[in-house]
Amino acid sequence: MTPKNVLIVEDESITARYIEGVLTQLGVLKITIAVSATEALELITHTKFDLILMDINIKGPIDGIQVAKTVLDCAIPIIFITAYSDKETLDSIYELVPYGFIRK
Repeated sequence: MTPKNVLIVEDESITARYIEGVLTQLGVLKITIAVSATEALELITHTKFDLILMDINIKGPIDGIQVAKTVLDCAIPIIFITAYSDKETLDSIYELVPYGFIRK
């Protein structure tokens, strides 16, 4: 099943646009991009998303893992996207039982 409304939380514009293109080719109807933790939290509060693709290292006072912890109650599947693969980062991600994990 292809999600209809996806939020991409990514502060690197080239990466965000690439992901947007892939999702468009897969048939996603609505794609929103947030470039900071603050923007992501605002969007999640006011919009129902079917899936969140969450970069870990994003602009703002909190990172993607902290944003995910904040929105766990919303029951939105989260797939983390990151270049980091150290044990501490992976343990933090797995602790949240994400829908998935993609390494850049």
